[in-house]
Amino acid sequence: MVVESRERGIVPIESVEVGEWLKSRNGWTEVRVKIVMPQDSFVRLETLRPEEAVEVTPMHPMTLGDESSLKSRDVSLADFLIVDGGYSPLKSIRRVDDVERGQKVRLTCEPEHEFFCGTQKPLILVHNVMLGT
Repeated sequence: MVVESRERGIVPIESVEVGEWLKSRNGWTEVRVKIVMPQDSFVRLETLRPEEAVEVTPMHPMTLGDESSLKSRDVSLADFLIVDGGYSPLKSIRRVDDVERGQKVRLTCEPEHEFFCGTQKPLILVHNVMLGT
């Protein structure tokens, strides 16, 4: 997964440091907390736009085109994701299991609680982890 850092451009999410600013819907949001944890199961959400996919945990909240929020495991092909510059329908949803040495990166950001992320380009809006969760 990659994100866009104001300081360093497009970078792997695991390289992000506390204090960096990530591209969000309304400009930039500061990383306040970073935790890396083991994870062996993910949901891959692939949009119709080329190179736009995210792999998130099954419980990860996703903001949909109508501004509602669903856990990634509950998103369907009828839903639209918010992407940088608009919305996109989903092309596929699949579970990714048995990820060797898999890990998730939990970020808490302020003032925005969302940022753009993706497998190839940071184009899909994802939630951060709220403080205290």
